[in-house]
Amino acid sequence: SSVTVTASPALPRVDRLKATLTVGSAVRSLDLPLRAQGSIPPERSFAVVVPPRVGTDLEVVVEAWSGADRVARGRRERRPPGHQ
Repeated sequence: SSVTVTASPALPRVDRLKATLTVGSAVRSLDLPLRAQGSIPPERSFAVVVPPRVGTDLEVVVEAWSGADRVARGRRERRPPGHQ
């Protein structure tokens, strides 16, 4: 799966994203420094690979950071069709 990050209103100075991925009881945190530091938008994206044996329901929480300051936070869930 691909995770796309955008913002409205724009975030002027972002140097990294922190993502927390949850599938069932498994939790993984990622620190994603941005190669081209700057504003969002433009959109930023990263890939997530979840083995089917781990689970199918995915929760992603992404935080945008500028230095030591968290400037934004967003959350999204992905559930396969037929799951509630």
